[in-house]
Amino acid sequence: MKRWVFGFAVLMAGSGVAHADVWMVKASDVLACTDRDSVAAIDAAGGPSALKTPVPDSCVRLYMGERLIERPNAAAGFDTYIIAQRADGTEIYVPTNALTADPGSGSLSDDRPDQGP
Repeated sequence: MKRWVFGFAVLMAGSGVAHADVWMVKASDVLACTDRDSVAAIDAAGGPSALKTPVPDSCVRLYMGERLIERPNAAAGFDTYIIAQRADGTEIYVPTNALTADPGSGSLSDDRPDQGP
């Protein structure tokens, strides 16, 4: 009985970690900012392509396929914007609809055919 309970506990602990904490940018026209208000204002204006003013200094353009690491315990998947870290270490707010879970193999598609041996 103890083995069964231990096995169940290990299974449950492992399933809690199954959420994606590495993301990929889906498109090339994505702006991310160091403050949430700036990225929210850009979204409210209609997105980066609708901007009538220059990109704010606190914002950067992300490239398609760029990998971002979600800040731990940020409850990101449940918010409009997540806090993520770029490869250079900077933390930015990114619209969640601009991201997809990173399949870990360098592709934006989770459902492509297996390329095994």
